[in-house]
Amino acid sequence: MGIYATFHTTTLKNDFKKATIYEYMIIGFTFLLTAFLANILYFSVLAKNKSFVVSALIYTSPIFTLILAWWVLKEDINIYGLIGVLFIVTGIILISYNT
Repeated sequence: MGIYATFHTTTLKNDFKKATIYEYMIIGFTFLLTAFLANILYFSVLAKNKSFVVSALIYTSPIFTLILAWWVLKEDINIYGLIGVLFIVTGIILISYNT
């Protein structure tokens, strides 16, 4: 997002000026609710499982991001994306077996 914001500052400024207070309140409420629920879920899972298992599952998010980008956004998956996900999965497996 930072890179996008750097190259599209005028577009972002115009969009921020067009937004209403109600839209900012919806975005803020959604952010707070999502962050709160994510933390509650994280700590409840952490209380019931070992920490290395939970942390290994958290770092699988690039796998799901790649799948959802292909499925929902219809993006092409190239060899670099697959190799990157393969490295991530290998790292997760190695860290999990380290304990």
